Amino acid sequence: MTPEYKFDEFSMGVPSIAKDDDKDDVTGCFEYNANLVEALDSKQKAPTSLSMKTFKCHILREPIGVVGLITPWNYPLLMITWKVAPTLVVGCTAILKPSELESVTCLEFVEVCKEVGLPLGVISILTRLRHEASTHLTSHPHVEKFEFTRNSATRSKIMTAAVQLKPVAHSLCEKRPIVVFKDLDLDKGEPCYIIFRQACERVQKYLDFGPLKRKVAGMAL
Repeated sequence: MTPEYKFDEFSMGVPSIAKDDDKDDVTGCFEYNANLVEALDSKQKAPTSLSMKTFKCHILREPIGVVGLITPWNYPLLMITWKVAPTLVVGCTAILKPSELESVTCLEFVEVCKEVGLPLGVISILTRLRHEASTHLTSHPHVEKFEFTRNSATRSKIMTAAVQLKPVAHSLCEKRPIVVFKDLDLDKGEPCYIIFRQACERVQKYLDFGPLKRKVAGMAL
């Protein structure tokens, strides 16, 4: 396991088995975005057909500028990759705001970027409390877009950027319940309880209406 993944494991407790999956996901994310931007570049200035023959239309795609990227505490390296990779490949620069609960992985990620030759200033790190950072990022005139995955409270603060006509993309980031009935196949149901409550796609609580309550609770612990 590489040092960057060890930071994830030590600083916020992601199990090693989950980090093994993340390594492939991180690599795949960069490869996917690199291939995607090559395909988009081949279509740059491509003519667009119009009903009126007296006009010609071409589509020109340009980097939007500085993008504010806000990541949550869980799966920090994977979350960073999902936001940084598409930002960089299209020519934008990034201000990366990691969770105040887990900033070590983000700082190490930037060091790796320096080692591979990424120009200074392409990625900047903002390690402040979330309410302070949200105010600065949304009000700064040179931050053109926001991409974030956080909770509802942070979302409401970031959405104030819409007043300035800045595009905002965010994850709903809400956990969901699972309803357990007495005919549940425990062997098939057990994978649903991996990393219980520690990721946005995992369950937050379960409602058990059958005799399996103790067994299901045991799987979650």
